[in-house]
Amino acid sequence: MRIKHTLKKALIPLLICALVFPFAQLHAGAATVLLGDLDFSGNIEAADARFALRMAVGLEKSTPDLIRVGDADNDGAVTASDARIILRVSVGLEDLGGKTVEAEPDPNAEKWAKLTCTVPADPAINAGHDTFTFIEYGNGDGVGLPQQGAIMMGEAGFTYEEILAYYFPGTRIEKDPDYPDTVYYPDTYNTYAGYFDTEELLARIIYMEIGNESPEAAQKAQGVAVLSLLKYFDFNVRNYYQVGLPSYTGYARLPENVKKAAHEILGEYLVMENDPSKEAVLAAYFDMSAGRTLSAKEGWGGADYPVSVASPWEMNHPRFITTYTCSSEEMREYIMDWDSSVKLSDDPADWLEIVSHDGCIDKDRGYVTEIRIGNKYLKGVAAFNYQVIDLKTPAFRVVYTP
Repeated sequence: MRIKHTLKKALIPLLICALVFPFAQLHAGAATVLLGDLDFSGNIEAADARFALRMAVGLEKSTPDLIRVGDADNDGAVTASDARIILRVSVGLEDLGGKTVEAEPDPNAEKWAKLTCTVPADPAINAGHDTFTFIEYGNGDGVGLPQQGAIMMGEAGFTYEEILAYYFPGTRIEKDPDYPDTVYYPDTYNTYAGYFDTEELLARIIYMEIGNESPEAAQKAQGVAVLSLLKYFDFNVRNYYQVGLPSYTGYARLPENVKKAAHEILGEYLVMENDPSKEAVLAAYFDMSAGRTLSAKEGWGGADYPVSVASPWEMNHPRFITTYTCSSEEMREYIMDWDSSVKLSDDPADWLEIVSHDGCIDKDRGYVTEIRIGNKYLKGVAAFNYQVIDLKTPAFRVVYTP
């Protein structure tokens, strides 16, 4: 049985299932661009309308230049309305009069183009009689830096600075030349306790969290996030969940590329861009998002940062969908342990109903925002898997097999 936990506004649903979308398709071009020509091709085509719609729902990276090009209705933003106008222009039903704007293509366009998004179908459920199967999307609490997303961005050619800037918008990297030489790390399984060399601990956490086969940029992004948390907690870790578990492999036996990555970013941490106090950001990290990251308010409640960003390319990961199956008796026990006053009908198929989700995967799937449990309702992203059952992710569907 799984152990129970006690303890930005959602994106518009991701367009169409089972299609492969490039995250960006910009090309080098002149600074004078036709209004609506989002791929800088010199013509306004249906592809530009699709690009605008993807910008509107967060599947394309928006920059000030791209917003100027795609803002066909001149309201200061790129929305579904702009996509509709651009589509009508592309088929001759509307005319923007050849209006041009000054803009430059995204210098990282070729990198974004490598990040494709395939929206996967759910697997067939072959569970036993009288069971509940949870179809889980992604892995982890969803807040901050998704390690698989960082790996994919690194493989596409993004630097660690660019990866961090994307997943932690509004931050910058600060260099602390006077970081402590040691970190206090608590007792973990009677293995780690006391003060550890900062560089050694950093390298061991990078190795454990993201591995030595990931791109250097992903390792460094992970490392800066670790250092940000260490500084946030004043280099005094009270619980290993705060920063992650170090590798059991001793420092001397760690892969050289991990030690190199740790050494080169030692002292770097994230701060909010306009914060003169240079206080470290709560730069959390986890394994894999369900197509977007969660804001701290959604995932934890109360905190203002990190915020949510789109990360649809993670849906291509082979581990994006997993399942967990339990018997109806186990499910009843989970529910009763949560709230023994819940009234459950004689039909287990009626026990659980997802009332709403954010649609971050498609119209049928996303982070669950409200679920009915018997005669009671539980609201809030992550509420169900924190309070009732320990699922891998707050994004899930549930199927009952009679």
